[in-house]
Amino acid sequence: MKIKEIPLKEIREDFFFCFTAQKPDPKLQASIARSGIRTPVQLAWHEGCYRPLSGFKRLGIARSLNMHAVPAEIADAADLVPVFLGVVEEQRAMRELTVVEKARIAGILERLGAGEEAWNTLSVLLELPDRPDLKELLRSIRDYAPAVQTYLEQYGVSLKKARMFSPLSDEEQEHFIRLAVTLQIRPVELTGIITLLYEIGQREQSPLNRIMEQLGLFRISEDPDLTRNVKTDRIKKAIRERRYPRIGQWQSALHEAGKSMQLPDHAQIEWDDRLEAPGVILKAHIQSREDLTSLQEWLSSESCRKSFDRMLEIV
Repeated sequence: MKIKEIPLKEIREDFFFCFTAQKPDPKLQASIARSGIRTPVQLAWHEGCYRPLSGFKRLGIARSLNMHAVPAEIADAADLVPVFLGVVEEQRAMRELTVVEKARIAGILERLGAGEEAWNTLSVLLELPDRPDLKELLRSIRDYAPAVQTYLEQYGVSLKKARMFSPLSDEEQEHFIRLAVTLQIRPVELTGIITLLYEIGQREQSPLNRIMEQLGLFRISEDPDLTRNVKTDRIKKAIRERRYPRIGQWQSALHEAGKSMQLPDHAQIEWDDRLEAPGVILKAHIQSREDLTSLQEWLSSESCRKSFDRMLEIV
């Protein structure tokens, strides 16, 4: 490519080829204001005008600083598909692209009317999986709410995990992101939450927003008196009990059996909330011989034995 100074007024303000999020960059702005643009932007001379291929952030800063011209590499091509694929290859060699960027790149190829050969080249460049619904999935990611795209990029979510938002409406996506951001929930946890709520919605034929409201998820997540871990645990428990009603019934039965035990003050009984680990855990804080004696008497009582029998039938 040829490098030359191109007046800004001759460069179309065109974001057609932009696939990266355009966030403010004060350090880059200060550097350009101090030393100018040292790395050329990439432009394509196409149908009588210069169109940006890369360097959108630098171009935006140059315009904001009222610069006259910028250094640019010029690609002269009637067919923009191979030129754009060259830009993608260069970016891919420098850094890992996010799933949202990959979806945007696929969208640009679609709008360019690229053929199957170009798609095959892109699949290799971006290491895309060979699946029949790939283009449809990439389209759905491009249509995700902006907050969802930001979340996917922040956590470097894979294409497979990015699918979790596909069945959701824009409003539902926003609600889940609100929950994830408030509680700093990572994608693996969020996938599990969305999956269970989606299954509840399918079974009850009810919108997810209504289910989330009924479960009080936002009330829990925004309670200032609870820690993040307590909020997350309560939300997961509420969803799990709604998804698996029998677990809620078993939990109630365990609590009732526990109450009827008449435990000594220095003892407590626990069990796995998910009811996955078998049995119960008996904890006792022995500070004196009297504590030990009272625990022995309690364990040997008929009421204790019957309560344990009821609990062990469940766990």
